[in-house]
Amino acid sequence: MKENKKQVINYLQKSKITIGITIFFLLLAFGERLISNSFSIDSEIYIQSVDDTFFWWIGLNRWALVAINKLLSIGPLVIFQSNFLTICLIGIYSILLMYLFYLYIPKKWKDSYLKVQFILPIIFITSPIFAEQYNFLNQNVGIALGITFDIISILLLYYADKTTKWKKLILNIIGVALAVFTFGIYQALIPLYIVIIACTYFLECINKENSSWKFLGDRIIKFIIICFVYLIISKIIGGNNTYLQSGWSTYGFECIRYIYEVLRNVLRCDTIFYNISYLIALLIIAGINIYLLYKKKINIGIILSSISMVLSPFYLMIITGIDQMKRTQFNYSFIIGFIILIGAIILLNSKKIKYLGYIIIIVSLGIAYQQAIITGRLFFSDDVRFQEDTTLANKIQTQIEAKDWYNKDEKYTLILLGQKPCTSNSLYLKGEMMGYSFFEYDYQYIVGPNHRANAFMKTLGYDYQAPTEEEFNQAKKYVKKHKTESFPKTESIVKVKNNIIIVRLSEEI
Repeated sequence: MKENKKQVINYLQKSKITIGITIFFLLLAFGERLISNSFSIDSEIYIQSVDDTFFWWIGLNRWALVAINKLLSIGPLVIFQSNFLTICLIGIYSILLMYLFYLYIPKKWKDSYLKVQFILPIIFITSPIFAEQYNFLNQNVGIALGITFDIISILLLYYADKTTKWKKLILNIIGVALAVFTFGIYQALIPLYIVIIACTYFLECINKENSSWKFLGDRIIKFIIICFVYLIISKIIGGNNTYLQSGWSTYGFECIRYIYEVLRNVLRCDTIFYNISYLIALLIIAGINIYLLYKKKINIGIILSSISMVLSPFYLMIITGIDQMKRTQFNYSFIIGFIILIGAIILLNSKKIKYLGYIIIIVSLGIAYQQAIITGRLFFSDDVRFQEDTTLANKIQTQIEAKDWYNKDEKYTLILLGQKPCTSNSLYLKGEMMGYSFFEYDYQYIVGPNHRANAFMKTLGYDYQAPTEEEFNQAKKYVKKHKTESFPKTESIVKVKNNIIIVRLSEEI
């Protein structure tokens, strides 16, 4: 135990500069969150009814997320505290991640690793994918803590391998139990766990210069146990996991086309979430395998783990047959960071082409910087969106209160028709959900933006009932028949029978 403690202290002393670089990129990407008081879609429902959100999460097999929010008192949402805890946890799991691979890295590479280990965390955490994920304030602490637990669980398995008898048993039990809890936080943490195991297996095969079947078998058995216990607990508690239902049973072989389209989007670097770094990672991992083959140090384990790593961004999509939300694709930036890190280390240890290692370091810094700028702009854009939404809600309420028929003591149903997207300057970015107004999101669906927009207005103290589908459809017929003007004109707000207030936000409804 004392030896392990000394090892950790020694590691931290040698890693001051790399930890400093990691924290710099963390603040570059997420610093805006520390001065922001805005919240995103879904948080408005959580603020209004924490218990309803908890019930929904349990149905999605996220019982551990409920436990975390209760234990950490993230019931009444305090935005600064939520963001502060999240950023602290990102810093912690970034350091843990570097330490985990320090334990597995071959001895001959350790000196180089300590100099460039920041490559993995800065590429991983700055990805715009995490802007989308951590913008959900009701679960951002839980997700960050889940990634931390993922890494700690795998660290415990490492230490279990290094000891014997009852200590080995205790470490394995704690490691497995922690992973079970992690899986109960968020389903996307499961493929992240798998890819971290794949990376440790890759390094184990290089270290031992064989396929390390015993190591792989041990991790597979433990993973099966973890999944089994997680599903049993979820079933007992009342989860049904409909959120990630399989598309294969619904769409059949059509899912192959969906998978192909996503693969094409990634390779073509479509959208702000993907960039050329995945292609660079593919070239590097291919180069590593060719290099090891040339040196006659290749084995089946290295080939299998390489394939697993390359496919890791698409695990969820392959299993379910449908394109998952960008915010669930943690493996994308993780595996890019890991492969580029290993590539840099190998090149730095090669005398003839050592300079290529320095080029890769510069490229990795460029990738992280570009991602951090996009991530920061997404957070900034969503903050601007929140301010515009607040201003719009206040204007609507002011005009309603100015009406002769308005009585503050009566209850009204508010029906919003059409949409009002944010109209900010050219710096404004829209992501998958970020940047979309409460008065815009879902406007083409069953009752338009009304459930979210009404819940948002309630957070500002404007308490209205949301409409039923029938009331919403009748309101659309009414404004068409009476040719109601669009907001902000005074005539855009009308009251009809049963104390229903209609606000036409735009011509398109």
